Amino acid sequence: MSANTPSAQQPPDLPEPAPRGAAVAADVSDAGLRLQRALDQQRRLMSQLRPAQLAMQNALEGILVTDNDGVVTDVNPAFERMTGFLRSEIVGQNAGQLYRWVETPEIQGEIVQHLMRRGFWRGAATFASKTGERHDSLTSISIMRDETGAPQGRVVVFADITELRQTQRLLEKTATTDRLTGLPNALKFDQLLEQALQTAAHQGHRLAVFFVDVDHFKSINDTLGHHVGDEVLREAARTMGDWLGEQAVLCRRSGDEFLAFHPVTQSASEYRALVRTFTPESQIDLAGPPATRITLQFSAGVALFPDDAQDQESLFRAADGALYAAKARGRRCVEPFTPSIGAQTARRMLVERRLALALKEGSLRLAYQPQVDIHTQDILAFEALCRWHDEELGEVSPAEFVAVALDGTLAPPLGRFVLAQVLRDLPALRAQWPHIRVALNASIQEMSHPDYFRHMTASILQAGPDTAQHLEIEVTEDALGQITPALQSQLQALRDLGCQVSMDDFGTGHSSLSRLHQLPLDKIKIDQSFVRQAQDARVQSILKAVIDMCSALGHEVIFEGVETEATLERLVALGARVVQGYIVGRPEPLSHWVNEPPKNRA
Repeated sequence: MSANTPSAQQPPDLPEPAPRGAAVAADVSDAGLRLQRALDQQRRLMSQLRPAQLAMQNALEGILVTDNDGVVTDVNPAFERMTGFLRSEIVGQNAGQLYRWVETPEIQGEIVQHLMRRGFWRGAATFASKTGERHDSLTSISIMRDETGAPQGRVVVFADITELRQTQRLLEKTATTDRLTGLPNALKFDQLLEQALQTAAHQGHRLAVFFVDVDHFKSINDTLGHHVGDEVLREAARTMGDWLGEQAVLCRRSGDEFLAFHPVTQSASEYRALVRTFTPESQIDLAGPPATRITLQFSAGVALFPDDAQDQESLFRAADGALYAAKARGRRCVEPFTPSIGAQTARRMLVERRLALALKEGSLRLAYQPQVDIHTQDILAFEALCRWHDEELGEVSPAEFVAVALDGTLAPPLGRFVLAQVLRDLPALRAQWPHIRVALNASIQEMSHPDYFRHMTASILQAGPDTAQHLEIEVTEDALGQITPALQSQLQALRDLGCQVSMDDFGTGHSSLSRLHQLPLDKIKIDQSFVRQAQDARVQSILKAVIDMCSALGHEVIFEGVETEATLERLVALGARVVQGYIVGRPEPLSHWVNEPPKNRA
């Protein structure tokens, strides 16, 4: 075969095939790069997720994550601690069953609507733990969305504020509750009454509003101690609760003053007749030694809505006026408001308003009534008596305006006025009667005022070094029964300064012999109710015994209200020496006494 034949030709040159192992290596390298990139991306994602995971793990707030169907996908440790549920018990379960909201279906519906409309909800909520214990929480619920805005589930974050709420409720209770009795205080009572009045007006039924005082509470408190007084007030609250019924709302206004209201189903006349039959009282046994039983008595006034008044302030005013009438009736009773009481209340308020103005303007005046030694006819002392003529009211009886002052807040300023005027008049009286004394009446309301003794002592010392030698403090027998050890020592301090102290209206109160012996007294004034019965043989025996007793105690005896010769003769026969009354001299202004020639100066 020749060299030129086709079969003898050589094939064309071709590239050399790559080795098989090299191709595999290239594939592996490419895959490695992709894997590396994936691992790097995962690490980056993990590094980004790590803070979120740490935050969730270490958050003090409970965190619950669900999918769109409400199935739990994750919770954090704080959630486990707060609810008692373990993560293994929660994940995969329906959050609505496990979280166990205690809120009402209506509130839950509002939460869901707000969540769907706004994408989140935040507020206070209550949930129950695994054991069923209730917890208050501050909660936020948010819908989780991806980068496209599609919902991916919900996240619930909540802080347990149970202790904070408990503290808040305690503070609220403290702010609206009387610490001693546990009753609502006046602020809370006003709110409750206003709501009750609105309800009563809407429903057309009556409401009774009470003002209640514990009779003679100050005497109990001062005699037996404040711890007993506190127990008395707690017993008073319990008694009034039993007395007025379960529907009543009570409060302690201040001291021994209580307020109450309750709905009334009877007619106004039937209810008024009913409360007039009440004799409110109770008994309290005190542990010894010795064991003591105290009978508590109450005075109360009641006003009806809408019959007597239509608003809270007017109801209070009407009930207060009825309480005033109950005390005037003898206490231990309930007095319903009547139109006549309303007129009396209006008069009392007018007198109080005008008296405050008179004290401010200094338009009151003093009259002086002598105390006379009936054997020598010498004037030994004068009693300073306040008189008042008002432009609007005319001449106002001292019995009326003094009672108004004592029942309100004007007793201290009235007492200061009398003291200041006496100190101004005293030099003129002393010029005519060098050894004269002037007696001033002092009420327990005045003496209980923290500035009373300080003001009196400073005023006396400012008036002159020997002024106290010419002053006398008259305290009623009832008031002396309420003298505390502190007041007693302050009265003694006035005596040490040179003043004398006398008991006025003796025979109208409940003084005991031991009390008379203990009190810093110089004189005893026998009340005119005894003096007017001096012709009665039994009264004469009492008066003779009082004279002998006072003589034994070293107390001078003065008979007040002596008006007739027959009474004077009888008293002289019993051993009386000093008298006061119209028979020896009427109350007269200073000018009457200093301008007339003195009669047997003392």
